Amino acid sequence: MWRRGWAAVAALLLAACATTPTLKTPSPEDWRTLNGARVILLGERHDGPQQENIQEQVVTHFIGSQQLQALVLEMADHPQHTRGLPPTANEAQVRAALNWSEAAWPWARYRGPIMAAVRARIPVLGGNLPHHEMAAAMTQASELERRHPEPWARLQSLVRDGHCGLLPEAQVPRMTRVQIAKDQRMAQTALQALTDADQTGTVVVIAGAVHANKRLGLPLHLPPDVGVRAIHLMATGGEDAAPGEFDAVWLTPAAPNVDHCAQLRKQWSNHSRSGAGPAN
Repeated sequence: MWRRGWAAVAALLLAACATTPTLKTPSPEDWRTLNGARVILLGERHDGPQQENIQEQVVTHFIGSQQLQALVLEMADHPQHTRGLPPTANEAQVRAALNWSEAAWPWARYRGPIMAAVRARIPVLGGNLPHHEMAAAMTQASELERRHPEPWARLQSLVRDGHCGLLPEAQVPRMTRVQIAKDQRMAQTALQALTDADQTGTVVVIAGAVHANKRLGLPLHLPPDVGVRAIHLMATGGEDAAPGEFDAVWLTPAAPNVDHCAQLRKQWSNHSRSGAGPAN
């Protein structure tokens, strides 16, 4: 229930990160933005149409240049991975290796970049915080919480708004700590992949746009000397990111017009009537 709830919350959080025309193939200037990067963050809106096409293009571009060392996913839990699978592995084998949750993350939305990596013998690494670690994360204050009040306050605001005002205020810092713990785990996973790489190796991370945000997300948990490029895959019709949050914005088609708050209210109402209450 937590996984489904957090996936819904993530969609709501990322609805705030989306402006303007249809999907295009990255241009030579776009590729130059990524030159010299050791960690490339592709910050998506989870329900953004066709964003997987750009993700696959980035993965295949760095496979072609023999730079890609690993693909890290928010959509699979650490320490799941595809190491040891042959390049001929089928999709069912890959999903099993990653312990894929179709309810949380529709496979069709991510199969392109994942299977491109597997076919090229590039490890696909789960980077998300496992479910069984979330309760402990809620009670552990992070370095960001203690020393960086601005991003801490803004993340809490995003969590509060993402729950459409339904979350009890006492739960806001707890849920925010989970968001930060997810960033920390993805950063650790990317760093470990770099440790295993050569001097020119690149790791691509696919995650929600808030996780990829340089002022709020996992870049805050990477050493300052790691070359990071954060790309905002921004759906047409949403809100611009603030200056300095991403290195580039790549525009994609408009996302579906879905009232996530209405869905969340209905979900929580059903839980309440069943005696379950909202996930926490």
